[in-house]
Amino acid sequence: MKKIFLFACFAIVVSVQAAEQITIAQFLNQGDTQTAYRLRGEVTNIASNYYGNFTLVDATGSIYIYGMGDPGDFQTLGIEEGDTITLEGTYKLYGSKPEIERAQYISHTKPSVVWVPVPISISEFISRNDGKRYILTGVVTSITDASFGRLYIQDATGSIYIYNLTDAEGNAKSFSNLGIQAGDTLTLNGVYQLYNTTSEVVNPRYMSHKHPTEIPDPDPEIDYTQTTVDFDKAFAKGWSGWIGKTLTFTNDFYLCNTYDKVAASHRLRNPEEYGEPGTEKYEKAIAKNSNDSCVLSNISFQYNCRPGAIISGMQAFVSSANNLQVVNTPSIAYNEFPTTRPDLGNADLVVCGANIENFFVTLGGYAGASSQEQLAIQKTKISSALSNMDADIYALCEVEQGPLAATELVRLLDSIAGKNQYDWVNAGFATYDGIMVCFIYRKDKVTPYSNYIKPYNFGAMQYREAIQCFEQLGTGERFNISLNHFYAKRSKTAADRQENMQYLINKLPTAASNDPDILVLGDLNAYTNEESNLKLSRDYGYTDLLMKYSPDDYSYVWDDKVGYLDHAYCSPSMESQVTKAVPYHLNADTKTSYKYTNGNTSMYRYADHDPILVGLKLGNTGTAIDEVAEPATNCKKVIRNGQLIIERDGVQYTITGIRLQ
Repeated sequence: MKKIFLFACFAIVVSVQAAEQITIAQFLNQGDTQTAYRLRGEVTNIASNYYGNFTLVDATGSIYIYGMGDPGDFQTLGIEEGDTITLEGTYKLYGSKPEIERAQYISHTKPSVVWVPVPISISEFISRNDGKRYILTGVVTSITDASFGRLYIQDATGSIYIYNLTDAEGNAKSFSNLGIQAGDTLTLNGVYQLYNTTSEVVNPRYMSHKHPTEIPDPDPEIDYTQTTVDFDKAFAKGWSGWIGKTLTFTNDFYLCNTYDKVAASHRLRNPEEYGEPGTEKYEKAIAKNSNDSCVLSNISFQYNCRPGAIISGMQAFVSSANNLQVVNTPSIAYNEFPTTRPDLGNADLVVCGANIENFFVTLGGYAGASSQEQLAIQKTKISSALSNMDADIYALCEVEQGPLAATELVRLLDSIAGKNQYDWVNAGFATYDGIMVCFIYRKDKVTPYSNYIKPYNFGAMQYREAIQCFEQLGTGERFNISLNHFYAKRSKTAADRQENMQYLINKLPTAASNDPDILVLGDLNAYTNEESNLKLSRDYGYTDLLMKYSPDDYSYVWDDKVGYLDHAYCSPSMESQVTKAVPYHLNADTKTSYKYTNGNTSMYRYADHDPILVGLKLGNTGTAIDEVAEPATNCKKVIRNGQLIIERDGVQYTITGIRLQ
């Protein structure tokens, strides 16, 4: 026993000893596939930032590093070509080529002078042959392999072969997706190599390309000699005049996408926030987003970085259209995770409208958790998020399995509260294994009043729209919540969502018979200025509360762009009783790696939509009649005995302008 114990201790001591540091030439001569050695050299020719594939060079030679750490590790370290890196690894012969496979990172340092690729001609690129990366621009004369991105480009000084064109970060990308054709002007960067007798660009990275008719001229009204600029002002008329210059930016940049490193001087808004696809406003928004956005390279972000991070004091080289290569270390505010509910003014009642993204109680549904472990984490995330919001009424979408899921949510919230505090509105339907909406409320704050109203009375949609009147305990004040989950964008059309809205509008007079105060919430699957939403605000005088209180905010992020898919509207009589309406950014800015499917138990990313919080102070009798927008020209508005009566197409809608007791 003593001998075994001493041997085990000895083995541990050997394992923690630092590997011997040797030169690359010594390492190649060793050819030892069992012993790990420590090497130090310059990083060159990064072939993949994701896997960590690059060439290590020192004064004695070079060797290929095939992967460093686990996939994805390398890109978090901020390593760039020209850095000096220390690593450990063992010798491997791949065919006849020596390499290190899955090297282990030790440390790295930046050079005292950072080399930034600069544009040069093809002939100068060939003559320098100094192992540094340069920017080349030329006309594509032929494409020899469209699968791997092998082609020739030519400028006024010569021609060169491009070997395996990758994306801007050095990751392999389907060449066909770039849409490059013979005759296009292509800008890329890469390193020179003489292969047999052919001059090549190796590890080439795509920057931009233009068809012959698309290349704009620099604007003669702009002073391109400036080196300190405001991004919006300098680039308002295009990029072409700034390419090849190093600039200091006086404005902040907002990170719109953490993976692709898309940034702009503001959060890019979804063009459908401005109008329906095909409209002039929509097309203008697309063009503005394209000109206002850029891709950043030579910059690293922490793992917990969220879209919306603010980058200040940035210096960058304009390498191509919409591409900035950062040359300094700017300040980064990482858009910290929120921990407390947003301010809602002097509200004494809080309503939360939220899509909780496929909450099932059991496994086997068409979506949601796929294991008991995932389900337990999903329950933890949703219940802790709802509890953190501390709402008095939760108007929830995507509560699956009817009473089973609703009852479980009540149980979870009661467990956190430590008492029997919550209940849900039971409309009397049986278990329904599909998408439905649900009201959960605090029994000590409100109670349901009158019947549960379904705007739709057929098919699955009867479970996706509902109206419930609530009475505030202690004051006797009442109001209706219309909760809606309209047809999805991916499977239905704008006309389908307009039909959803019309069915809702047809039920509003029934709701008003309980009380004229109506709050409309839900995932309407349409952006602010799409027709289905405008039907409610423009044609029927409902106030868009998010446009009133949080017009520049958002509840959803898609394709780097923000917007509102989740909404809050109110009838004119209720507007003076709303203290505030805001989104709570628990989800939309949070990476999908925080989802329950990846084992994260925090309340963040419990769903893909942000919840909408509305503060209420019921009984506030300040009139909102004068602020009601005029209905469309085919409507009439009459104020009679303190009531606002709107007549549209022969149908009358009566809404109280001054609250009646």
